[in-house]
Amino acid sequence: MIELGSECSAVLTKLDDLMTSLDSGKVVHLVSDNPYASTDVYLQTYMRWSSFAGYQLMDMRKEGNIFHFVIKK
Repeated sequence: MIELGSECSAVLTKLDDLMTSLDSGKVVHLVSDNPYASTDVYLQTYMRWSSFAGYQLMDMRKEGNIFHFVIKK
């Protein structure tokens, strides 16, 4: 899933729609250029969302100004 130039709330809405359509055990690789993705607040938002929704945030990394998140259903 690629979300460039999108706000966090819009990304989470699209991500939630995608995750609900997947079978258990499937993984999504989210790519974002949100400059706030490396901040604690942004990371905590994703961690809270994944925990609340029952998904596992498996990996997150930064390459240049691009952030990668791997989320497992």
